[in-house]
Amino acid sequence: MFGETSPASEYFLWHVGLPNAWRGMNIVPGMISAIADKNIHGGNEFVFYVAFVIQWLLVGVVFSFVLLLFRMKREKPTTILS
Repeated sequence: MFGETSPASEYFLWHVGLPNAWRGMNIVPGMISAIADKNIHGGNEFVFYVAFVIQWLLVGVVFSFVLLLFRMKREKPTTILS
């Protein structure tokens, strides 16, 4: 998406909303990797990827529970009498 050979690179050169949003969502793994490496200018790449995966797994789990709650509210509850 950001590389020079990407067909969308020219678009993202002038429209920075999506790249900035993506970087903003991944600031927490970046901070964790910088703290783990004790270097504010660059962090440990392995720690970043582990924190990235954990962050998005947690987002997915929370999102799936929210969807499950909405699904459970729409279904008719089961009863013994019917």
